[in-house]
Amino acid sequence: MATSNDGSSSGEDREAIEVTPASFPVTLTPLQPASIETIMARLAQQDAAQKATTDQIAALAKILAHLAANVEASTAQYRRHLVSTERATEAAPTQTANQDVTVNDVAQTPTTLDVQTINELAALKQSVLDISSNIHHVTTSAPQIERVLAESLRTPFTEKITKVRLRKMEKLRLPTFDGVSDPSAHVTSFNIAMRRANLSDEEKDTGFCQLFVETLEGIALNWFTGLQEDSVDSFHDLSAAFLKNYIMFTRQEATSTDLWNLNHANGQSLRDFMEKFKSIVSKVDVPDHIAVESLMNTLHIKSPFRADLYRHPRRSVPDAIARSNNFIRMEEDTRAKVAR
Repeated sequence: MATSNDGSSSGEDREAIEVTPASFPVTLTPLQPASIETIMARLAQQDAAQKATTDQIAALAKILAHLAANVEASTAQYRRHLVSTERATEAAPTQTANQDVTVNDVAQTPTTLDVQTINELAALKQSVLDISSNIHHVTTSAPQIERVLAESLRTPFTEKITKVRLRKMEKLRLPTFDGVSDPSAHVTSFNIAMRRANLSDEEKDTGFCQLFVETLEGIALNWFTGLQEDSVDSFHDLSAAFLKNYIMFTRQEATSTDLWNLNHANGQSLRDFMEKFKSIVSKVDVPDHIAVESLMNTLHIKSPFRADLYRHPRRSVPDAIARSNNFIRMEEDTRAKVAR
């Protein structure tokens, strides 16, 4: 769906972004083959460095695992010795405080590693394993960062768009699109704002394409970066792809049936109901007396505004809406007094 520069305003207030002269000239330079080769070479170097580091850490962890196994064996031996000594002490006569320890008792005590050394070696092993995990995380994240940077250099624009260098322009206030509002209204608002840019024929496609991208936010910007390379050769291509992707959010036309299907529920404020009525009546093409008749029949039966319409059934739609404002104020004043 192509949109010309003669589109009319949607009439809705929209958040705007400001483009300053300092942001021009703007040119999106396509990724050159030499840059791709450089990035791939860096990725290969990072992978090689990662493999070498991982191999070294694995070898060190293997050595420490063997050492820890010996430590655990020595600890078990030492514990068995303590248990056997305790049992022997219970069975044998109690030694006096000044009695010397025999040579056999000393020989049974392991002299290779004490408990403190065992704990220090275990802590050392855990520290090395933690370092290995951190190094692995850093080395595996580096290629991912390079890939993200390479993706950011991609552009769906063809050389026809990227090679044009834009001149400086005056400040422009452009609407923004976050991916959930009416895309047709956004394109219309953008075209109206771009009228003040006064672009030449050579600059038009480049200016419209590049500035339109600056209006995209959040998921809408992610959608643009995911477009296929060299798939956008003009603003017509870009706006058609944009509308095709977000057509589900386009405001749908209403019919007279929608007017008659309105329902002023008990307890619903008159302001809320009239907002729905005005939204629908602005989209349908029906005579005023039909619209007012549907309003009278869809209002709550106990509504004072409904009774007023029946007393003056020949009001036009603008008059009926203006009259409803009086009843809305009365209703809100009554609710405020009750709340106090």
